[in-house]
Amino acid sequence: MLAILWTNYTDQLKQFPCSLIFSRTTKTTAEPAEVDMARWLEDPDNVLRRLFVPLLSSVKQQHRLCNHPSALWAAMAQTFPEQSILRTMHHASTNHSVFLRMSESAAFLLPLSAAWSTQMSTMLECLVAHAAATNESDALLFLALRRRDTVLRNVRLCARQLDGAAEYAASTLSESLHSAEEEQKTAVALSGYNIDPTLDEEAPVPVPLGFLVRQSDVFRAMLTGPFREAAGVSHRDSADQKLRVQSDHATLVDLFAIVRAMDQQRSLLVSAAQLESSYSVERLAECLRLADFYDMRLLVVVLVWFFIDRVVGRAHVVPADSAVWLLSVLYRDNNALVAAFDGLADPSAAVKALGAVVLLCSDQLDLPDIIDGNVELFVETLRFVFTDSE
Repeated sequence: MLAILWTNYTDQLKQFPCSLIFSRTTKTTAEPAEVDMARWLEDPDNVLRRLFVPLLSSVKQQHRLCNHPSALWAAMAQTFPEQSILRTMHHASTNHSVFLRMSESAAFLLPLSAAWSTQMSTMLECLVAHAAATNESDALLFLALRRRDTVLRNVRLCARQLDGAAEYAASTLSESLHSAEEEQKTAVALSGYNIDPTLDEEAPVPVPLGFLVRQSDVFRAMLTGPFREAAGVSHRDSADQKLRVQSDHATLVDLFAIVRAMDQQRSLLVSAAQLESSYSVERLAECLRLADFYDMRLLVVVLVWFFIDRVVGRAHVVPADSAVWLLSVLYRDNNALVAAFDGLADPSAAVKALGAVVLLCSDQLDLPDIIDGNVELFVETLRFVFTDSE
């Protein structure tokens, strides 16, 4: 296989950010495609891994799809025809350790045009189970980055399925805030745990009581139920109730500024454009964390939709650090996500889209923590995001 690369594609391969390491047994001419395919796919000398892992490292740093130079993929297709790979894997499917090695090789070798098959589905199941047990996800990530266009296209498809839910949630939040302010009843002064009362910009955030109790069961219990005292609510019958929340103060200010922006704009698209221009991905992730913590489901719907549609689907930005961690936790513990979208849209669209984020960011995550116990869900997610919807 490497003989083909070296003799036919020397100039193109000079562009690659990886070293081509030849095993001692490499021949100067290519073997026929069907000859000893199993040995090549098992890759006992790690020839394929030594070829592709440095390339994967470069692609991960750029977070870009690497389709060029196409010479490499042309050589792979010539040496490893798709149907030969799948037939060989089928014959080895009863031997788990051998099938795993072949699956890792196939993830590197299969062309973008590869049609979905039973063997590919079984390959995914094997790779996911291995990643869940060992946190080794190079093959899955390489598969995802090579097929990133298809993955992102399916993320955008999920976003379209959630558009109506996000529009409804934004409109309902706006109407709820507007109605609560017109009632002119009790307001609650919210403050974060790190507020500095000596600074004007860190003044408590006044929010109508009616809005909070309608939009959050947690706030309802804290402000009107038996947990009032434990929550530290002051002045029960006064118009200036105060409540300290489990958030840094800046995030609290951001969250309710977003709510007021939706009320002022009365348009989800305008509000989304304002979010893009005014807040970093990290700040919006903190707002989503706060909305989820206090079970503000309609805000969760709007912010999850924003991440799926604008951040990943359109801008093709792969979140990092705290943002990807939060989205991965929402995917793992998806009961809250399902509850937020239930009745508004198919919750599985949100779950699958966040699963795509987990896949594209798998090198940043403790993958066993995210998918252990959810292997079937993750495999189902991958089947969806890898299937060309066009």
